[in-house]
Amino acid sequence: MPTGISELHESVIDQVLDLNGSPEVILQSTIDLLHSTMPGWDWVGIYFLRGDKLILGPYKGTDTEHKEIKVGEGVCGSAIKENANKIVDDVTTVENYIACTPNTKSEIVVLIKYQDEVVAQFDVDSDKAANFTPQDEEFLIEVADLVGPYCRVLATKS
Repeated sequence: MPTGISELHESVIDQVLDLNGSPEVILQSTIDLLHSTMPGWDWVGIYFLRGDKLILGPYKGTDTEHKEIKVGEGVCGSAIKENANKIVDDVTTVENYIACTPNTKSEIVVLIKYQDEVVAQFDVDSDKAANFTPQDEEFLIEVADLVGPYCRVLATKS
């Protein structure tokens, strides 16, 4: 386990490793686990990359109207365009910000890859400013590695 991973992070990773079922069940269970376990993770979802759009997959939190996001738009679309994870401490500083919920203050986006190809991303919002740390990013990268194959399967479905 990387050094930045806390005991809570390790526990969640162990629980993700124990999940069984279809790709849909495993991904929704992962989202539910992240939402219920991680402090201040008020909206947690996966967007699948399909062509030049991100398509909302499983999520937990307030309903969102953002079912599709174009690559390059908002934090999620910019992460894909730049092929980089993003931590935003204050979403009001992002010029092209797209809010999933009106209460969002900070956000983290971590790319999910399968065989070095981006297939999806985790998008996590918090109602608290500066809620996400580099350790949270490291943790989500670990989880992304575990769910990458399932995301690949669902990203290619129409």
